[in-house]
Amino acid sequence: MINFLEWLARAGGLIAIIGVLLGFMFREKWKQILQRSLAEDLERLKSGLAKSQAEHAASLTPQLEQIKHDFQQKLEAYKVSLIDEAEAAKAKGELKKSIALRYAEIEFERLAALERAASPIAPEVIALACIDLAFKSADQLSQTLEQIRALGKASDEAEMFVSLEDRKQLIEFRQQ
Repeated sequence: MINFLEWLARAGGLIAIIGVLLGFMFREKWKQILQRSLAEDLERLKSGLAKSQAEHAASLTPQLEQIKHDFQQKLEAYKVSLIDEAEAAKAKGELKKSIALRYAEIEFERLAALERAASPIAPEVIALACIDLAFKSADQLSQTLEQIRALGKASDEAEMFVSLEDRKQLIEFRQQ
């Protein structure tokens, strides 16, 4: 046994070097094996994840299509409602324009009628006042009174279009 221990002591350095070399080789080999195993596990996980993601995407596709369809319908309904509102606003504007135009026409007609009724009265009244009483006829007097009544009717119809001062002047004119 002493021989063996001696031999072991002499060969111990060599055995240690061989042990270190074998340990290094096995360590590298284990490292490669573990790396391969890890790479395979990662690939399996990746493929499993891709597969589950594809399944999940496939399960969401009908829902996505339904959402798109609903959104498209709501969008179309909104467009239609906007068009309706625009048409209603346009029609309301046209109606306002028509009313304003008709109002302006009525105002013009009534003020023109007032002018037609008022313009011949002053000269006729002055002419009637200048004529001697003996030469005045009942016809002239009734015609002048008829014109004054027509002026009153025209001023009543145009009253809403005439300012307050003009109304006062018309009343004074009619009274005179």
